Amino acid sequence: MRTKNRNEESRPKGAKNNAGFYIALAICIMTVAAAAWTTYGSITTDIENNNESSVGDMQTANDVSGESYDKAESSDLQESSAADESSEQKESKKSSESPASSSAPEVSTKAAEAKKESAVQEPKVFFPVENGDVVKPFSVTAPVYSKTMADWRAHKGIDIKAKEGAAVRSVTEGIVMDVAADPLYGNTIIIAQSGCTVRYSGLSEKSVVKKGDHIDAGTVIGYVGTVPCEQLDASHIHMEAISGERYIDPMTLFDKKLSK
Repeated sequence: MRTKNRNEESRPKGAKNNAGFYIALAICIMTVAAAAWTTYGSITTDIENNNESSVGDMQTANDVSGESYDKAESSDLQESSAADESSEQKESKKSSESPASSSAPEVSTKAAEAKKESAVQEPKVFFPVENGDVVKPFSVTAPVYSKTMADWRAHKGIDIKAKEGAAVRSVTEGIVMDVAADPLYGNTIIIAQSGCTVRYSGLSEKSVVKKGDHIDAGTVIGYVGTVPCEQLDASHIHMEAISGERYIDPMTLFDKKLSK
């Protein structure tokens, strides 16, 4: 009887212990569930906030760089491009006009310099006898009648009328090649000058220069004498010009401004 009672007394105590265990377990489960729910809610809220923030940023970005901004930028770019094109056209026009405008003075200057140099380089030319006149021209194709020789012959030079004893000048600068007496043309002085050889004939025996002398244009080289083969003509000198092996007209050595 005592053993039975002891068993009966021990049962309620174990039952009470089991009930407490389940209550504690239930509380733990509820606590975990509550914590999980709270965490889920917080995560959901953050995600929604992030989404709203992204949408707001996108809207703001669209407001800043949207259609109205594109139009303004396009307008600015068009204006800038037009200004650049206008500037380029002006520069191109200037560059195309500049050489033409600047080349004119340059060409004019060069022409003036060339003319000046040409004037400096051109040799001075003097007529052999002051106030002399050509009384018989150069003629190698049409024969000329000679009173002294009483025949027709080529006249390889020019006859310049001058009084006997008048000074004879060198036409241009040159070098005396020879001073000799010619049986037909009398005392003759040969001078290399003006790219040819000039022969002054019909001079007196009074020679002023000698072979090898360098003379300037206009230098007196002798005086008017007699031309033996033309002694029946009026007093004059006979002048010839030879280029290479060909006789040329001595008048080509003078210019139109030359004073006789």
